[in-house]
Amino acid sequence: MSSENVTVGLKNVLWRIVVCAAVLVLGILGMMSLASMRTPPRESTPEERVLKVEALRAVPEDVSVFMTAYGDVRALDEVTIAPEVSGRIVSVHSRLEKG
Repeated sequence: MSSENVTVGLKNVLWRIVVCAAVLVLGILGMMSLASMRTPPRESTPEERVLKVEALRAVPEDVSVFMTAYGDVRALDEVTIAPEVSGRIVSVHSRLEKG
């Protein structure tokens, strides 16, 4: 490379650094000037609101849930139950249904 090409390259890099620094300095000065123009918000006194409500006593009661539908009902998940120990089944829970 010739010394002329190196000089042109250095001037080009130096010019880019100066431009970037100038943009950065202008941005900081602009931010500082905008921040100095900022006025604090007015203080407002909060107004106490009175809300009208109606309250009822909660009474526990049984509610039956009925659902009518058409089609087949299937379980989302099925599991296979296997005993951890071998042996004979003595009794089965009354709510256990085959299926």
